[in-house]
Amino acid sequence: MPSLDLPILGPARAWGGTAAVGQPYHPGTQGQLPAAAISQPFLGIGAGHRVSYLIKPDRSLLQWGGACGTVTSPPDIKWAVVDGGYNHSYGVSVKGKVFAWVHPTCSTYGEGDVPSWLQEATVSLIASGNSNFHNIVIVP
Repeated sequence: MPSLDLPILGPARAWGGTAAVGQPYHPGTQGQLPAAAISQPFLGIGAGHRVSYLIKPDRSLLQWGGACGTVTSPPDIKWAVVDGGYNHSYGVSVKGKVFAWVHPTCSTYGEGDVPSWLQEATVSLIASGNSNFHNIVIVP
């Protein structure tokens, strides 16, 4: 299994995402960094449908946006990898365990669930798709 002890990569940059009238969104929304992210070092990134994630040096998440509002990730997890889908998000802890979360008003398909075959697996990487709540993992 690859090491999940990643170095601090550096500050984040974001781009893209425009409002319906073609104007950029305000800071802290799609394609824009929130004030808490400016000039700070981060270990990792993830993005989904209008949601963005940065893994802080202490392995907690800075997250913002979301199609149905801000989605709250599970608390007290030290993150190795995170990724967002359409209305769902998945992450892998530094211990290789998978966690899922979804905004309650967006939950329509069980997309906030971790499949039973994956609940006890140790995972090295995960990615979430934008539609139909599809996801993919590497289980060494």
